[in-house]
Amino acid sequence: MGRDLGGFTTVADRAKAKGEAALGAGVLFVAGAAAALRLGRYPILLAAAAIALVVYLVHRRVVLRRLKTGVVDVVDDAELGVVLVLRRDGPGVRVPLSKATLVGRGRVLATVGLVRLQIEAKWDEGSVVCNLAIPFRAGPDDVEGILPAQYDLDRTASRALDALSYEVKELAKPT
Repeated sequence: MGRDLGGFTTVADRAKAKGEAALGAGVLFVAGAAAALRLGRYPILLAAAAIALVVYLVHRRVVLRRLKTGVVDVVDDAELGVVLVLRRDGPGVRVPLSKATLVGRGRVLATVGLVRLQIEAKWDEGSVVCNLAIPFRAGPDDVEGILPAQYDLDRTASRALDALSYEVKELAKPT
């Protein structure tokens, strides 16, 4: 079987992108502030702040696009049955869906209705926590609960996990 369910980045990847972008924007702002103070023209300070913000946003987006994303896939394993595979370099994380419990937390938003905010797949050896903000319909085995504040994957991977939360029982049934 094998379904490509998209890609993912980690929190560390996004923090690195934020740091690089903040450094570039900070250097630009400091240079603009120094010029404004030296020339005594304070509107230059406001312009430097606005340009630094734009540089931050663009630079962060560029760095995120350069990052190598991981692959989210569902495969049939001889030993474990249907397995959700999250890999980037090396074998990656293998979540056996027959042994996984999916826990999620949602919130009702006025404009879109029920939105999945977090999802966690737990199994014997560990768990994977994702964040998400897309509309969803609750699966029959979904569990509402509070999840840790730290997320391991971004929206694309959690969309895949959210979609799987409806299919886990079907995928995990022995044939």
